[in-house]
Amino acid sequence: MCRLTVTDNGKGISENAASKLFTPFFSTKQPDRGLGLMLIADILRAHHFRFSLSTSTDTRLTSFAILMKTLP
Repeated sequence: MCRLTVTDNGKGISENAASKLFTPFFSTKQPDRGLGLMLIADILRAHHFRFSLSTSTDTRLTSFAILMKTLP
């Protein structure tokens, strides 16, 4: 497996917001349309990639990880 992780140093994402981030038209920013992460999630699922989003309780850093199978 290969793992790509993107970490951001913003204020973190609440559990409530994290549970809705991949939902169409949900956004924590205005006037955003809330379609970007939904589109990314659909593309990753179509290619059978696994992904996760987490915010560290210690550092408040949010990480988005994509797990990919490596080719033989």
